[in-house]
Amino acid sequence: MKIVKSQIGWKILEKGMKSQHNNFKWKKNKWYKHEGKINICNAGFHASKELVSAISYLTPGIICKVEYKGEIEEQEDKFVASEMRVIETYRFTKRIGVEWSVYCARSCLKNWNAYDKTDKRPLEAIDAAEAWLKNPTKKNRELAQSAARSAWSAGSAESARSAGLAARSAGSAAESVWSARSAWSPRSVWSAAESAGSAAAESVVEQKMKNKLHKKLLKIIGAKELGLEE
Repeated sequence: MKIVKSQIGWKILEKGMKSQHNNFKWKKNKWYKHEGKINICNAGFHASKELVSAISYLTPGIICKVEYKGEIEEQEDKFVASEMRVIETYRFTKRIGVEWSVYCARSCLKNWNAYDKTDKRPLEAIDAAEAWLKNPTKKNRELAQSAARSAWSAGSAESARSAGLAARSAGSAAESVWSARSAWSPRSVWSAAESAGSAAAESVVEQKMKNKLHKKLLKIIGAKELGLEE
């Protein structure tokens, strides 16, 4: 545990500006202070330093930039603080979810191509999601559904870990056209990390790649590309 001055983090809230686990209701720009000892996952105000980490826990919801200070306790992808306030909010939209999922899928498509350049099912799933972004018609949604099933089938039948993740990430991209949860699946982040060569993508996303994903996600939601700490 350590004491910090004012820093910036990211948090996901549910509709009505409520925390998922205890229904704590937040008001923008109001400071909240936890009384008693903080304990990660149990007591205090939780968030992540990077938005890409925050979305691995919850499907937005409301995306919140937070300011925190006081006592903190940290883990690899989240922290708990004794004092926190919400300073900016961003509304989740389906378009944001699809754009993010497509970006992650494209980031790791090379892993699939290294395994099998002839099987175009993952690429077709990504293209189908992008087609919906350009023209969100019922026909394009149905095409994305079909492409998602094909990409998932390719990933399920394949044994090489990184290639399988890439194919399933492509399936998630197409699936995100109708499923918000699919767009924010940790699979998208793990797969993108794999493309950067992370040796343990399922547990620790390399900081360099995490920062890159964080900045891209800020751009997608329309937030200023500020540093991870201010």
